[in-house]
Amino acid sequence: MDITYSVDRPWGDLTGYRLIAETTGTLSVAFSGREFLFIEDALILECAGTCFRWQLLVEANVGKDFYYASMAEEEQSLLSLSLNAASLYLVNSCWANWEPPSVTKLEAHSAISSFLMTLSDEFERDHGLALAPTLAARGAV
Repeated sequence: MDITYSVDRPWGDLTGYRLIAETTGTLSVAFSGREFLFIEDALILECAGTCFRWQLLVEANVGKDFYYASMAEEEQSLLSLSLNAASLYLVNSCWANWEPPSVTKLEAHSAISSFLMTLSDEFERDHGLALAPTLAARGAV
């Protein structure tokens, strides 16, 4: 499972909520190189915030399923991971291109961690902005 993105819209001097709500781009989820989901005009940092908070909940052993719905889209879920009895995540999306295989906890956590790390590194390197405080502030954990 691979989560990739590109930021299309510059955010200028945006901070806080506007940074989350107005940083757009493309978001893609693929399995073994085959695209499962592609979202144009995705709110990249909104998705990252959901991923960030989910990781904190999982690490605290108070959460397991992942559910991302966007304030910019009526349809949902854009991406969900539901843990089944075999401890595998079932992956789903209202915009799925096909039905992907289930993924292990390690695969799901690694994909989300990689997405967050790459995005955070880009913002820190290119814009001097630490994303973690912004992402954590978007909702109570």
